[in-house]
Amino acid sequence: MAKRFGFFNSINGDRKYLATDLSQAFDVGISTGLKADNADNYKIVPSANMQVKMMPGGAMIFGHYLLDEEEELINLDVAHAELNRIDRIVLRYDKLERSIKTAVIKGTPALTPVAPAVLRTNEQFDLVLADIYIGKAATTITTANITDMRESDLCGFIGVKGATSQIDFDAHVSETSGKHITESGSNENGSYIKFDNGTQICHSKNITLLYTSGLLAAGWTFPAGFGVVDYSVFATPTGNQIDSVDRGNITTENTAQLSSYIRMFPMPNDTFSVGNTANIQVFAIGRWK
Repeated sequence: MAKRFGFFNSINGDRKYLATDLSQAFDVGISTGLKADNADNYKIVPSANMQVKMMPGGAMIFGHYLLDEEEELINLDVAHAELNRIDRIVLRYDKLERSIKTAVIKGTPALTPVAPAVLRTNEQFDLVLADIYIGKAATTITTANITDMRESDLCGFIGVKGATSQIDFDAHVSETSGKHITESGSNENGSYIKFDNGTQICHSKNITLLYTSGLLAAGWTFPAGFGVVDYSVFATPTGNQIDSVDRGNITTENTAQLSSYIRMFPMPNDTFSVGNTANIQVFAIGRWK
């Protein structure tokens, strides 16, 4: 296939271009879709009776542009007496007609209707603006009957080919913003964070270890239970009585026993009397599901 390039100034008629040259040039780098500079761009809203109204807007399909500077009224066929249907409002590119026009794809009446198929070929291509639910014997169209399709896979917005589209970017932000933390909270036992991958982290308030028979010990009820008895507990002293803490026995999904045989500071261990206490804070990491 021969190389094509452009655009350069013509000298003595040696550079002549067709409209298809322009559209193909745009199509190299600009994706098909609606302009994204206005929230009402080609929005479909109710009008009177069986009419809807298309707001002004702009679009590009395969490098061909469409601009509407005025609102357009769109008439829908009367409702079926006993069955429901879904009509689709589209912008239709037609290569043979050399046009981009508004079109209504009438749905098939049914008790449980489905939206009609769209055209998506190199010769004809639809951008779906809205689906209109027309109930049996309906005489008017309301906002509740209109499903905005402009941000769906059947429409979308103009972007740079090869770059992330605004729809995909917004969807990614929405997904990741709620993806990591499923739940968090606090109570008299401390605070917790649950992540949607199943990880859970618990943090205690101050826990007081009581010294009895050479052992500092205390139980901790987690602020949120773990899904299984398979978690790790890490503790840090909050005062200068001890330099570290051992995890004691893991008991259930809801509690753990904490203990320390570590020496006291600044006193030697043998001066630690029964009834003495030491304060710690504790983290537990495991799975909630």
